[in-house]
Amino acid sequence: MSGKKDEGKPSVVSTIIAALCVMLYIGGLSYGALSIYNSVSDRRSLADREFDNLADLVSAAGVLGFMDEPFIKTIQDSIDGSGTLLGVVITSSRGEFAFERERGTVIEWVNDSPRFIPRFAVSNPPKYLPLRIEGQRNVNIQAVCGYLDYDYCIDVLKKTLLVVLLSLALAFVTLLMDSLLMKNRASAIPEPASPEPVSQSAAAEPARTPPEKPAEDSGENPAKPPEERADAWLDDDDTDDDDQLPDFNFSDDDVNDATDANDINDDEDEAPDLDRETPQGLFSPRGIGWEAYTNDRLDSELHRCASTEQDLALIIVAAKEPAALGAEQFQLFCREAVQYFEHRDLIFEYQRQGISVLCPGLGLDQAFARSEEFNNRVLGKIAGAAGSSVDFRFGISSRSGRLIDAEQITLEAGEAFKRACGDRESHIVAFKSDPEKYRQYITSHR
Repeated sequence: MSGKKDEGKPSVVSTIIAALCVMLYIGGLSYGALSIYNSVSDRRSLADREFDNLADLVSAAGVLGFMDEPFIKTIQDSIDGSGTLLGVVITSSRGEFAFERERGTVIEWVNDSPRFIPRFAVSNPPKYLPLRIEGQRNVNIQAVCGYLDYDYCIDVLKKTLLVVLLSLALAFVTLLMDSLLMKNRASAIPEPASPEPVSQSAAAEPARTPPEKPAEDSGENPAKPPEERADAWLDDDDTDDDDQLPDFNFSDDDVNDATDANDINDDEDEAPDLDRETPQGLFSPRGIGWEAYTNDRLDSELHRCASTEQDLALIIVAAKEPAALGAEQFQLFCREAVQYFEHRDLIFEYQRQGISVLCPGLGLDQAFARSEEFNNRVLGKIAGAAGSSVDFRFGISSRSGRLIDAEQITLEAGEAFKRACGDRESHIVAFKSDPEKYRQYITSHR
């Protein structure tokens, strides 16, 4: 994975702490809601018992003297000592009588008749019982009860708020630490200054337009690009000299004679190979993929792009003279390639002081334009580090709608790179396949 993608990926520790914060938050709210619900249920049962006791007390006190001073005092003391009773109304043939724990809170008088005021968490309708008192007729008692213990609820809400604040504080600290870690990782791998890779659907205009290929039956040679352009297109029909490409018209002899991509530039006159390490881990000491892993990953990407009907371009970049690029300059070159192409896992070492870049979703024109842009970007930095100019050459090939394997597309890109090394005018050469000849080749081998 690239460094840019790793920055947005949460760590395992932050994920566990986030889950813990959610559990604390839900647990605190559940505790508060359950505690208040149980308190209300308990107070409902208590209110039923206290109302029944009050009714028995009123019946007993009424025998000694109905609505005299001791009777009234007994009822008021019972209400004041109750945990749930808030107001009582007693009606009889002698009139209506009201009693409250706090005057004016639950009872109001309307036309000299007491009425209960509707309130939150107060029993509605009021509790009611007829009383049997000797010497009195039509005696009834009504009462309203408070089901919510406000002091207890406030205490529960304080505890719930404490748990919620603790979970929020833990989440904030975790996010802060994760942000600091991501910034540290970002400083280790700077953000690329180049625009995002061009996808197949972007249809961006290439920076360089390839020359038109002449008709096959015209008998003319392919037109060369103007001298001021530093690019070239290598077609299947390029047969100009003895050092030209092998015939890429997919004949049986050419397919059988195709050499491995790793041996394309093994000419005797090239500089001797540098010390090569045995592949250990995913990336080499230069910070890019090992060359031995190229074909496996390229086959995988070709299969994926074929299944999604996407194009794929393979770009080979190396110095024309490998000896001109020292170890430190090659390290800088690889670092610049990672910053520009972004996907570190799609960049691999290529022979002596070179790289091969897999570009899923890019066609030949777009790969051409990005190669030119990368060359302009890296030339100045490498020249400044090396103390002299370095001539980079590019070889490009693309899938172009073909069912092609890694060996063949690498061979095409390698031969394009070889042609670029031998061209005085063009430092970028792209292999342009002929779809019609490819279809004929597939048909003949069915």
